[in-house]
Amino acid sequence: MNLSQESKTLASSKAVYPMETADGPRDVDLDSYFKPGAHLKNGLLDPGALLLPNAANVAALQQHISQRFPEFLGRHDIPEAPATIRFDQQGQLVLPQDYPYAGQLQQALKDEPEMQRMLSTVNGLSSHVAALKSLQPMHDALDQAGSDAEVKSILERFSHLLGDNVQYPEVSLAFNADGKLTVQAGSQAGSRALV
Repeated sequence: MNLSQESKTLASSKAVYPMETADGPRDVDLDSYFKPGAHLKNGLLDPGALLLPNAANVAALQQHISQRFPEFLGRHDIPEAPATIRFDQQGQLVLPQDYPYAGQLQQALKDEPEMQRMLSTVNGLSSHVAALKSLQPMHDALDQAGSDAEVKSILERFSHLLGDNVQYPEVSLAFNADGKLTVQAGSQAGSRALV
């Protein structure tokens, strides 16, 4: 029996997680997933490899980054993780102003872009999950509606979630002293763990 190269990689990796992808559930080696070209099939982007924004995928990425980030910091002689990492509207990394190793961390992320992609991906998926969670009460109410009048009333009640200027929960990547990640969502004052 001949195993494909992908099967051999999955069998030997300690970073395989069950993930929901555009092609359905599959085991993904997250150490390989973020390498350049990993999402190409015959030179083209493989849309089936895209990770879906759901709590299980965020939890798997959170666990994987929690294992890899402390090692990453150690390889680059960075004594401590930042308290938080955020990404601005343009997808640029935002570190706390008082983080003393900001320049060192930014250079390390340039040197190892896989870690930058991991952080950016968990942030992006988390943003979608947080937005979907904020819409869930409206969906639950609509599921219970028994008439057009009730639907109209529910849509009016939740209209603040449907306009062009909707403010979804802010997502940040919070690190403890050991470099373990917790994805948080909410306002700066009221952030809580997303998964």
